[in-house]
Amino acid sequence: MDESHRYSNILIHPTLHSFHAKLYLIKLHQLRKRMDNYHITASIKDEIALALGYDPKKPPVQVDDRDAANVLGVKTSTLAVWRSTGRYDLPYMKVGRLIRYRVSDLADFLAKFTTTKTA
Repeated sequence: MDESHRYSNILIHPTLHSFHAKLYLIKLHQLRKRMDNYHITASIKDEIALALGYDPKKPPVQVDDRDAANVLGVKTSTLAVWRSTGRYDLPYMKVGRLIRYRVSDLADFLAKFTTTKTA
């Protein structure tokens, strides 16, 4: 540790150029952020399953537009407007006249709007 430098609690060998060290730290930060998002999305999936009355260990793969609207706290007509205008990037499946939303897509959508800071 005598020849190493500390950058954000990570030991980096002194021969590593500072540009590469910064690039490494940026990549590490991005990886940590993706892992945090994964955990947030997983907990949101569990909350969705519970809100719809399912076991979180065996959540449904997809739900209809009424359940999706219930999860998001909007009306089904609002989801119809979002689908027709493309206002939000919320993926859905349409089979005939039936609309289905993947629970994982709903969780990803909610995770994008989840924040821990107000500033």
